[in-house]
Amino acid sequence: MFWDLLRERRVEKIYFTGMLTHGQSDFFIQYLDPNSRTVRSYYPDFIFQREEPDGSLKYVIVEVKADDQIDDAVVLAKKDFAQQIAVASGMDYRLLNSSDADNRHFRLLL
Repeated sequence: MFWDLLRERRVEKIYFTGMLTHGQSDFFIQYLDPNSRTVRSYYPDFIFQREEPDGSLKYVIVEVKADDQIDDAVVLAKKDFAQQIAVASGMDYRLLNSSDADNRHFRLLL
């Protein structure tokens, strides 16, 4: 899916941020972990900048999760905090099932 988005004409920039959990990226979202009840840092899989129909640019934060993990309490907590940050920053947040990513349904993000 990352490679498909890289080739998509509406995608201006794309950044891989997933798995960079040891300070390699300054992009993270803090959330309240429902299990440990502590503040933790969440590193979404990637961010891309898309061209909107009116010509403006908008960032989209993307997380891809296994289908059986999509309703996990921690995943939902991350989603909730990420959506709040995205809205406050004029961005979009998208949580995508891995089966959609595997089947190249990346247009859901556009």
